[in-house]
Amino acid sequence: MTESAPAWPAAPATVATPEPAAPTADVAVLIGRFQPVHRAHVGLLHEALRIAPHVVVVIGSAFHARTPRNPWTWRERAEMIRQALPLADRDRVHVMPVRDLYDLPRWTAVVRREVQAAAARLSAGPAARLALVGHFKEDTSAYLRGFEGWSLHRVPQLGVVDATALRDAYFERDGLPVDERLAGLSTLAPASTLAMLRDWMTDPDCAEMAAEWRALRDYRAAWASAPWPPVFVTVDALVRCRDQVLLIRRAEAPGRGLLALPGGFIDVHERLLTSALANCRKRPRSTCPRPSCWPRCARPVCSTTPTAASAGAPSPTATTSIWGTGRCRPRAPATTPPIWSGWPSTSCWRWRIAFTTTTSTCWTPSSGCWRPAARKRDA
Repeated sequence: MTESAPAWPAAPATVATPEPAAPTADVAVLIGRFQPVHRAHVGLLHEALRIAPHVVVVIGSAFHARTPRNPWTWRERAEMIRQALPLADRDRVHVMPVRDLYDLPRWTAVVRREVQAAAARLSAGPAARLALVGHFKEDTSAYLRGFEGWSLHRVPQLGVVDATALRDAYFERDGLPVDERLAGLSTLAPASTLAMLRDWMTDPDCAEMAAEWRALRDYRAAWASAPWPPVFVTVDALVRCRDQVLLIRRAEAPGRGLLALPGGFIDVHERLLTSALANCRKRPRSTCPRPSCWPRCARPVCSTTPTAASAGAPSPTATTSIWGTGRCRPRAPATTPPIWSGWPSTSCWRWRIAFTTTTSTCWTPSSGCWRPAARKRDA
């Protein structure tokens, strides 16, 4: 689905343009999710503009459906960036959206390839000097060390600005008058971002994200008193038949209204295949036969995609027990699948089992399975 950039009203720049200086790089690179653009982002943008004539802004978590963690599309975030800059600097900033791959080496390679191609066009040559602009605020900033050959322009942390706290304050005040909902956010975000957030309040997606945010908050609160950090194990079934894939439409948060693979939580002492088949029969009302699927079942793959159940990083002991719960041979942390880069930041473990069948009666899709998703996806 293609989106057109929203026509937000122009807003004055919130940060004064720094004094011009001799550039130290041909192209500066700034990587972030910008959910939403806040004052620290604006400071990094001005520093990037100070050291290079061109800036490539890599917007992560692009091309996905809206979630409370990523409520704004990459085009809306690109417009936030543009509006936060002075008119004279807007043409020097070039936005490059990149989707999440949940595989750090692969994601780094994609970003490197796309940025170098853009830098070659902007600087009229393949030998462009690239400078990566950023600061190490937490462990999630370790990706800044993965771009060998690029100079790293480290910037001190520009105040205590947390996009998560900004989103929480925005969604928690859903239903309040506009002025009350935006009260106090002026210290975190520039005026241009606040103007866009004000206009977005009338969008149906805003109410949907606020409701999903509250559902996730209540879900975490329900487990807050657990005597130990909970670890949730789920399984998804990827069923292919005659070049089609079986999908369901989620009825509950998170992701209500979106298309997804059939799946759910694994019961105690339940096998992966048993749980996958049970979810295929239960939710889309399919008739996926166990005998025909068992010999065609692909090797289960365990991923660590964050979900609503994420509550913290599991310990190595928990990891071994989880592999055992799936009735697969337990694996030591040193032999975990290559999809991981370090320990995951979630305790919800999602297995995926793939089925392939040539039987036309493998399933009977429920009504509405193949309709377009109700919620807009990021274009």
